[in-house]
Amino acid sequence: MTKEPRKLIPEAVVQLLENWKAARIFGNIEYEVDELRRDIKVAELCAGSNKQATFVADKLVVEPGKFTTQQGKAYAVYSPWLRCKHTVAPALGCRNSIRVC
Repeated sequence: MTKEPRKLIPEAVVQLLENWKAARIFGNIEYEVDELRRDIKVAELCAGSNKQATFVADKLVVEPGKFTTQQGKAYAVYSPWLRCKHTVAPALGCRNSIRVC
């Protein structure tokens, strides 16, 4: 969907739901800031109009923020993150719980 200005996309999505007489919309979570804001707005508008918006994690190796350093920060270097992933992910599954390495 193309909509200008982009800030009007959430309203346009909910209007499409109305036009199609749809009660639910599903989508993959996008982690970029603008897209997160858009999806949050869609969910808020849907809740206000008795519709349901569901956003789920797509097929990622590891969801953003799933593994953190002992200081609770995101990894800034790939090698330690990879060691953590290989140590924790097979034992727990990437989507079940946050682990600190």
